[in-house]
Amino acid sequence: MNYDVYITRKDRLYIAAVPALPGCTALGRSEAEALGNIRDVIESCLRLIQMQQKPFPNIKVVKIHHARYPTVRSA
Repeated sequence: MNYDVYITRKDRLYIAAVPALPGCTALGRSEAEALGNIRDVIESCLRLIQMQQKPFPNIKVVKIHHARYPTVRSA
């Protein structure tokens, strides 16, 4: 399975999160470190779901295109 990973930066840390797996987050001092850490966390989250005999999250990807707002010019 493939999961989308979102990375944000806060202060000197990078935070990787998987929206499809609530609570599945990892930190790193670099983007690469955060991505490496999130791989391990994803595996742990999936093992936990399996051990608890819960269904795996049903993921649906929807692409949203941002509309461009018209430029407002001053008179």
